Amino acid sequence: MLWLICGLCLALALFFGWLAGKTKNDDWGGIAVLFTMVATCLVVFVPTISIANSNGLAKWQAFYTANTQNYEIAVDETASYLSQDEFAKNTLIDGSIERFSQAGFVSERIKEWRDAVNEYNTTIASMQYFNRNVFTGVLVPNEVEDMRLLIIK
Repeated sequence: MLWLICGLCLALALFFGWLAGKTKNDDWGGIAVLFTMVATCLVVFVPTISIANSNGLAKWQAFYTANTQNYEIAVDETASYLSQDEFAKNTLIDGSIERFSQAGFVSERIKEWRDAVNEYNTTIASMQYFNRNVFTGVLVPNEVEDMRLLIIK
């Protein structure tokens, strides 16, 4: 849709430029310059924003891939590490300072992961929304529709 608007601006710029030449009226020439400037801005900014969104999407795709694998490993290792048997092997006493500090450390990592997942989900959802919009769909790569949101279980 933005490319259509850009083409329309260029067509109007040509029309008003032709009209200014035909009628010798500088007002039409000013309007032609205005439409030319708008079309030029669109030609520059639309690809720039599209490339930036594509780059961002590539980063989020990598995050999704790495995150799902890392999450499975982290959950398995944390569960085994915090198990009662593992603490007994490490001679940690129930309720000890070491156990509380480890639980706090794990809690902080889980909060950081949760925040990253929330940012991922928000970004992907907004990119999907803008991709479905008639006016801004050209700015977002269509691959965003295949992206799945992460669910914290």
